[in-house]
Amino acid sequence: MEEKARNACLKSIQETIDWLYGEGETSTSEIYLAKTSVLMQFVSKAKDRQNYSDELQERLKAVDEWSKTC
Repeated sequence: MEEKARNACLKSIQETIDWLYGEGETSTSEIYLAKTSVLMQFVSKAKDRQNYSDELQERLKAVDEWSKTC
């Protein structure tokens, strides 16, 4: 994750934590879900990158194994 995106993610997490222990204690479920949605945008992007990285590693391993049979 690039530093700018990482900092934005950490800022959003901290703001959400502060909100949860402040206004969030008496908030509605709609607002809670909206806050969760913002965080999930960061999480889904990170998961996508991790999945791509995992798949790439598996493919490279398969190519390496295949090249040993040639």
